[in-house]
Amino acid sequence: MHDGTHDLQGYASGRFFESVEEDVRTTPLPEPLAVIGGVGSEIRSFPEGVNKGTAAAFIARELGFERDHVIVAGNSGNDVKLFEHDFYGSVVSNAHGELKQYANLHRVYLSPHARAEGVRDGLQHWIGKLMDEP
Repeated sequence: MHDGTHDLQGYASGRFFESVEEDVRTTPLPEPLAVIGGVGSEIRSFPEGVNKGTAAAFIARELGFERDHVIVAGNSGNDVKLFEHDFYGSVVSNAHGELKQYANLHRVYLSPHARAEGVRDGLQHWIGKLMDEP
């Protein structure tokens, strides 16, 4: 599998990114690609259906974990798919705006903390809630 990461220094505005997505959707390719926002000025492309969400779901399934026993965390565009698999999730305060919109979902917590502290806070939030359930 190839992670087609491309650094577009200064070119990866929202409009430019949308035009790249459109080009990928409308251009005949040997295999379908998904274009995923990366970090900063990066744009990443993967074979369609390959993303962090499908990877996490595969690992959970292979290890015998139900979705109710998986907690995910993210801060950037390439983490979006994690929050589309009904896992418990935490979005850190320094996350990109597109990811913060997932904090409105019932299983996603928006931490007031950034980076690793936000991940730790999210884990404490969900573990505390889950331990309190009957």
